[in-house]
Formats: sequence, C-alpha cells, structure tokens
Amino acid sequence: MIKAVFNGFIWSSAGRLVNAVTKFFSVPLLLTYFGKENYALLALALSVNIYAKIMDLGFNTGNVKFISSWIPKNENEKINKLVQSSISFYSIIGIINFIILLVIANYSDFIFKLSPQNDLILKKLFYVLSVTSVISWGLSITSQVLKAYERIDYEERLILITNILTFLLVLFTVYFELDLYNYFLIYSILLVIMLPVRLFKCMSLNKSIKFKINWHPTIFKEVLRYSLGVFLLGIFQFSATNLRPIIVGIQSDILNVADYRIMQQITALILIFTGSFMGILLPIISKLDPLKDIQLTKNIVTEYTKIISLLLTSLVFGFILISKPFIILYLGEEYLEIRMWLIIWSLSVLGTHNTAISALILAQKSLKPITYFTMFSSIISLLACWFITPYYGVGGAVISLVIYIFLQLLFYYSYYIPKVMKFDAKQIFIYSFSIPALIGLFSAIIVQLLSLPIKFDNFTLEIIGKSLSFLIIFLFATNFLSIKLSKIKSTLNFKI
Repeated sequence: MIKAVFNGFIWSSAGRLVNAVTKFFSVPLLLTYFGKENYALLALALSVNIYAKIMDLGFNTGNVKFISSWIPKNENEKINKLVQSSISFYSIIGIINFIILLVIANYSDFIFKLSPQNDLILKKLFYVLSVTSVISWGLSITSQVLKAYERIDYEERLILITNILTFLLVLFTVYFELDLYNYFLIYSILLVIMLPVRLFKCMSLNKSIKFKINWHPTIFKEVLRYSLGVFLLGIFQFSATNLRPIIVGIQSDILNVADYRIMQQITALILIFTGSFMGILLPIISKLDPLKDIQLTKNIVTEYTKIISLLLTSLVFGFILISKPFIILYLGEEYLEIRMWLIIWSLSVLGTHNTAISALILAQKSLKPITYFTMFSSIISLLACWFITPYYGVGGAVISLVIYIFLQLLFYYSYYIPKVMKFDAKQIFIYSFSIPALIGLFSAIIVQLLSLPIKFDNFTLEIIGKSLSFLIIFLFATNFLSIKLSKIKSTLNFKI
C-alpha cells in the first residue's frame, strides 16, 4: 500500500503557507488599526487560552496512535467506543475550560498590569473564548479521526478555508471599522465553523462510528495509560512554548507581549513546511511493527530528518539574509530593535529538525526518559524567562527558548537516540542535519559577500535579489552535496 505522504505534505504545507502569509499581512494591519496596546490584549487573550489545550491529557496524540493501529485490523467496535468516550471526555474538558476562563476574566485586574479600560476589554475577550471553547472541545475528536485515516489533505483544506476567512475578516474589520470585541467575536466563530464539516467527513470514512456521548471505560483506560505519558511530556513542552508571553506580560511591559507575538508570527513562517511532518508521520509509524520494520524505521528517521533539515536551513538562513529590509518594509524602522532577538529566535528553530525522531518516540509505549528530561528543560527555561525578562524585556523570552531547545537536543543526541532508540546519533547529526545546515550557512554567506558591492534601489529589490540568489545557490549545493532534488518525492512516497 503506497502511503500518500507527499500528497499530505503538499496540502499541509499549502495550508500552513496560506496561514503564515495571511497572518503575515494581518499583523501590521491589526497593529496599525487597533494600536500596539490593543493588539497586545488580543495576543494575551489568545496566549492564555492556548495554554488550556494541555487539558486534553495527551488524547490528541493517543487517539491518533490507537485508531491508526486499529484501522488495518478492522477493529471498528474499538474505534467507535474510543470516539464516543473521547466525545464525553472532551465535553467535560470544554466545561472546565469555560469555568477557568471565567475565573481568569474575573481576576484579570489582579493578574495582569492593565489600566481599568484595557482590563474591561480583556474580560470581554475571555467571555467570548469561554463560550467557543466548549464547542471546539466537544468536536475536537473529528480532527484526530481524519489524521488517523490519513486524510490530512482534507483536514488541511478545511484549515485553508478557515485561514482565508479569518484574513478576509481582518480586511472587513479595517474597512468597516469594527472594534476589538466585535472582531474577536467573529474571529472566534470562524474558528469553529468548520467543525460540522469535519464531523460529516468522519462519518463517511467509517459508517460504524456513532458520534454521540457515551462511556466505555475499558477502551478509555487502555488509551489513557499511553495518553498520560504523552500528556506529561506535552504539558512541559507546551508550557515551555506558551507560558513565555504570559510571563512577559507579568514580568515586563504589556507592549513587550506585542513584540513577542510579532516575532512568533514571523518565525512561524519558517515552520510552515516542516510542521506538517509530525501529523503525517505519527499515524504511519504507528502502523509499523517495531521488531520487523527496524531498517525501514531507521530509513524514515534518517531521510526525513535530512529533508526537514534542508527545509529549515533554507528558510532560516534565507530569512536572516534579508531580515533588515524585511523588518523595515513589514513593520517600520522603529522595529529594528527586535532584529537581534528575531535572528536568535530564527536560529533556535534549527533545533526542531528532530521532528521525525519525535514522531517515532511518540509511537513507542514508554515515554518516561524523554518526559523527565523535558520537565527539567522546561522548568529551567521558564525560570530563566522569569528572572531574565525584567532586565532584557522580550529578549528574556528568546533566551529562555534557546536554553530549552539546546537542553532538549543535548538529551536527544547524547542519550535517547544512541541508548534508547539504538540508532547512530553521530550519523543522524552529521548526515541528516549538519550537512544541510552548513549548506544553508555558506549559501547565505556567499550571497551576502556577492551583494556587498551592490547598492539596491529599494528594499523590495534587495529582498527579491538576495532571496533568488540564495535559493539558486542552495538548491545547486543541495543537489550535489546532500540529496538529488529529483529523489525527494520518491523519498516521501514510500511503501509499507
């Protein structure tokens, strides 16, 4: 059976690209229209509710893994019972999320350093989130079913439509002069509007699934044991990422939250392609037999890590090359002060090249070693963020991010890959990561040296000229030093 990895990757990447591009243009529009202070309130509200996602206790990954493993065996009864139990579980989580947001809204004046007027606006945003969270939680299982059936292309099409609608909302808001509350209300509705479409698609994939509230403790406990391991791992990973803007809001000026959000949106552009791989690989690797498919698993990890590294390094070093004219055109010269932190954040993204390895880890039964060290890395990085932010502002959050990624990579390559996975860590680091990274670095250096004597008439020409030159040199070097470009598609489409 040929796995349509390439098809899923294309649609997933296309969806992420549109999402990144629409947010790319939305940021300056919203920033200019609402002002930096109101934009910071928007960013703060979204950051707080994003953190509520950890309440799924790892079932987002656990459901995909177990449903994927049951599909080839035609165990539809198990799938149906798990789906129904998950709907019941997620409905409870939605109600808890609703209550938590109401409590935060009630005490927001105590938690955050805001003026009475801004505090009132933030409360209203939390009220909107509290209502829509119940709906989104209740039907979140539909996305997991689509992933398990490897219909990521369909899922990404729906996300694509949502992203386009939310961008049109930005234009509508500016043109018709909506206030922040009404913009956020419509935005929240758009985020849940595609859930019924997902539901109908899932029903067509497996007609034996009855999407209703029910409870099957035996099946639920089977998945719960695995999911709790994912949860313990995920809660620290999630905290390391999503607590930072909240800490910045508490320990520093609210305007620094806006700077953090801006840099987060920009660096998200780098991850638009590579972020697709986790959702694609997990259901596929879950179907492999860990005893019979050892060599195939190694090939997947090695080759996919190389492709992910190539995508990352091309985007990271390509962006750094044009960062100055980009910031001036995108935000204005007054934002050049964040350039250094933005470059550091971009370089740290290279540490996410281990996505294929992470997918393999999540497909295993025991997650204890990586969970314990992730807990350690998260605590250290968040403590660093708390104590550094008062001195360096948004830079404190960036430094803490670097600390977290460095510690995680150190653990992966010094212990987990060679000791637990029994893979050659040196081969993966040099062959799959270092060579692509060096190709990206030297391609950027060559373009920068060649462009020194050239005086560009405007920043747009500089961005286009440097980007095209970098791309040509990078692709040429990749084809001869790393992997033939013609083989990338065949590498993505493999047989099981």
